[in-house]
Amino acid sequence: MGRGSPGKHAEVARASHDKIEIESLQQAARDRSPTVFFTDGSGYEGMMGASAVAPREGIFQRRHLGTTVDSTVYVAELNGIEMAIARFVNQQQNDTRSTKIVIFSDCQAAIQAVQNPKRSSGQYVISQIYHHVRTIRSQTPTSDTIPVEIRWIPAHVGVPGNERADVEAKLAATCGVSGDLGTDQPRRGGFPTASAGQHREGPFKAPDKKVLRLFESLSKPYTSILIQMRSMRIALNHFLFKIKAVESDQCYCGEGSQTPRHILMQCPLYADLRKTFLDKISLTDLGNSTDYDAIVSHSQATRYVAEFMLQTGLLGQFRHVEIEPEPTGDENNKPG
Repeated sequence: MGRGSPGKHAEVARASHDKIEIESLQQAARDRSPTVFFTDGSGYEGMMGASAVAPREGIFQRRHLGTTVDSTVYVAELNGIEMAIARFVNQQQNDTRSTKIVIFSDCQAAIQAVQNPKRSSGQYVISQIYHHVRTIRSQTPTSDTIPVEIRWIPAHVGVPGNERADVEAKLAATCGVSGDLGTDQPRRGGFPTASAGQHREGPFKAPDKKVLRLFESLSKPYTSILIQMRSMRIALNHFLFKIKAVESDQCYCGEGSQTPRHILMQCPLYADLRKTFLDKISLTDLGNSTDYDAIVSHSQATRYVAEFMLQTGLLGQFRHVEIEPEPTGDENNKPG
């Protein structure tokens, strides 16, 4: 293999990653470890998404970027980097133990654009990145160097963090629900996309009142879980297998494909959780129904669906979301 060949660069990048991870683990014992992020951008089924994950910190962020008309994979990659640095800024404001952020990206074009932004596209996102960097610089005025490091890592070489970022970016694209809404991003041509709550032209039908009612009393995490359950685009093996993120669609119980319906209504691994879940359902006007479609379409039962999925621990994105107290009064007694 010749000097400077892609394979050699990949080996060096992988070795660099392994060295940083080991040093980070060693420094963690001294409460001075860097925060290590993996970022990615992805286009899937005509939609675009970005992710920033720090598995050791339990951070899994997604950003839905609309259609391939609204964005490009390159801009999605920049969004992933921006999300990671923005999260580090917030972390620094609340916890000063981590003194540095190391970001691994498999997009050399995005890394080069951040390093030399003068003639690059995606200027809006790059300006956001530099805004965050200036904020970090102001937080560390005595430091001679800016504690932000962006490194290239080759895609699909078995680095768990990088593979997880790839999955989260695909989920961000396909689910259309963001774990990190962020700010409006410009279209390819420089026009801003519609933000949440704004009208957006296109072949999108406004949800009817019955659908809107399902979400009106739910928090953002609960709403996200419910939409993913109803759309079947959720981080369970059935969907992950479709996007080639796992090798099998089978549930860990060995009794079928790991679909939302299987987990909620059938999987023996969650029999105890299901008993509690169905006891709560029985107190609604659904009674003893075990009809999956009816349950995920019932305005009161949806809260219990989200609780159940949180308690399974299957959805890494929501691992730090706490079970919410039920609303009191008439809000909790509305029929479906």
